[in-house]
Amino acid sequence: RPQTADQARPADRPDRQRVARRCAEERAPARQRIQSATRQTPREQRIRGRRRVAMSNEDGGSESAGLAYGDLQQRLIASGHDRPEGDRCTICFLLIEFPTSKHSNINSCCMKRVCRGCILAIHRQGLLDRCLFCRTSLATDDASDLARIQKRVNKKDAEATNILADQYCHGDLRLTKDIPRAIELWTEAA
Repeated sequence: RPQTADQARPADRPDRQRVARRCAEERAPARQRIQSATRQTPREQRIRGRRRVAMSNEDGGSESAGLAYGDLQQRLIASGHDRPEGDRCTICFLLIEFPTSKHSNINSCCMKRVCRGCILAIHRQGLLDRCLFCRTSLATDDASDLARIQKRVNKKDAEATNILADQYCHGDLRLTKDIPRAIELWTEAA
């Protein structure tokens, strides 16, 4: 009759140390490949060391280190550029990363720029069909989108005028491509 592992004699049981050693030997080449692939250059080591020192010098532990990192990130996003007020999210007031068109959306109802993080947060709450800023329903087709933009242009909104000029330049929203009209609108927006 076959024996189970519990009923096996001590001589039949595998030596746990031998098995562990064999597994460690099999994993060693893979571990070495991973370590060599992730090995840092001396410059990267210096930068990482400075970050650790800066974070350890903060008084307050991990919370202040996280705040210091967030502050550093904001300073890096804003560094080297004179950022206009329109580069901030109208919901959370954080700077939007460059290129702003990739990291934010502008709704045609109010022409307010909203970052993708706020869009994600609102979608998780289930408000998929409303503008995040003014809470009006979103445009469902190009005609209503164009009508909303035109309404904002009639109120002399520079952002809406610029967007309408872009639409004329590229022929979007079912508009015919009209470069002279786009230049006229860009001049008006400036």
